[in-house]
Amino acid sequence: MWDWNVWTDEVYFSPRFEALLGYAEGELPDTFAALESRLHPTDRERVTQAVRSHLDRQTPFDTECRLRCKGGEYGWFRIRGQAVWSSGAAVRMAGALTDVT
Repeated sequence: MWDWNVWTDEVYFSPRFEALLGYAEGELPDTFAALESRLHPTDRERVTQAVRSHLDRQTPFDTECRLRCKGGEYGWFRIRGQAVWSSGAAVRMAGALTDVT
């Protein structure tokens, strides 16, 4: 699980989320950029566009992509998320990461 405060850019990554990528609990920086930087270069634009589309137009966010694990290898993951809006603006987004390698 992950929970992103869109306004402050702080992200809570659950211990299981971090473990799926080979990190110890609390080792992954708590920003959305920490996740973006681990996206495979070929997937980065598509995934960030899907997040932006979800936040701006409330389209579903559910995608598969490659993420770089701590050891440097890439694995295939499914990332899903759902934002919460207030006065038409996304304030939080939470979701799940599943290893589909």
